[in-house]
Amino acid sequence: MKNIPTINIDMDKKCEKCGAGGACQNGLCMKCNARRLTEQNMPIVGERTLAEIVKQVSGLFELYEPAIDRAIKKNGNQLDVSFTAKLQSYANNQVVIQTGISFTAEKIKDFSEKSMISESQKNLDFEA
Repeated sequence: MKNIPTINIDMDKKCEKCGAGGACQNGLCMKCNARRLTEQNMPIVGERTLAEIVKQVSGLFELYEPAIDRAIKKNGNQLDVSFTAKLQSYANNQVVIQTGISFTAEKIKDFSEKSMISESQKNLDFEA
């Protein structure tokens, strides 16, 4: 005879994660178990990815701000500045992000920024 998967809920037991009544065999309530299941299907890119791209692009702009200022003055007060972001996905929803900047008045291209981000990685909110 086959074993039938069964979820037992002990209504007297508190959830180890949120403290709600009604914990399953693994110590979590049904809501926390459902959250755990859906977190496995998290998107590869999301808010953390966007925040890292913005941080990298801001850093590139700050680094090249004097050159951009000179270039725009040389170019009749007009300049096209391009930013790129290359994303490469790896296991565990990790994404390598490489940003770049280019502007043609001084023929500068820089693709040196690169980092790996995981949307499922928890943030401990520590200040650097």
